[in-house]
Parts: sequence; C-alpha cells; structure tokens
Amino acid sequence: EVSYDFAFTNPGGETLMIQDIQTSCGCTVPEWPKKPIKKGEQENIHIVYEADFPGAFSKTITVYYNGKNSPDTLYIHGEVERTKTAM
Repeated sequence: EVSYDFAFTNPGGETLMIQDIQTSCGCTVPEWPKKPIKKGEQENIHIVYEADFPGAFSKTITVYYNGKNSPDTLYIHGEVERTKTAM
C-alpha cells in the first residue's frame, strides 16, 4: 500500500466543496474533506494505491467541485519493485 497527499488551498472568493472524486481503477482509493473549505484554507486529498503487482503504474484521479474549472485531474505514477525472496 502506497499513499500520497495532494495539498491544496482554496484561492477563490467562494467556499469550495469537493463534490466527488473518481479514480481510474478500484486499486486507487481517495479520501477528501467533506466539509466546506473556506477562502485561503488549506486541505489535502489523500490517495491510497494498492501496489499489489510489480511494474510501472499510472493512475488518474478526477476531482469534481463547485468551481468553474471543474473537474480537475490529478495523476500518480511510479514503479512497484519486485520483492526479493530469501533462499
């Protein structure tokens, strides 16, 4: 299991609400603030990726919110190394 936090600040004059987050697969699980985010307030979108298989991965996280540029897309990518077995 690998996780990453996307930190963000509400730069707008209006209260921000994240309405939904969708991921490109079930192996990527998002957690986000369900409360209104006031102007200038900082929060995090927490992503957990189940790194069960070795090799490269690239996942898409789509964030829907009450702003004019909604949705926004976040990306995670990396490589899961093969575990070494003891002999």
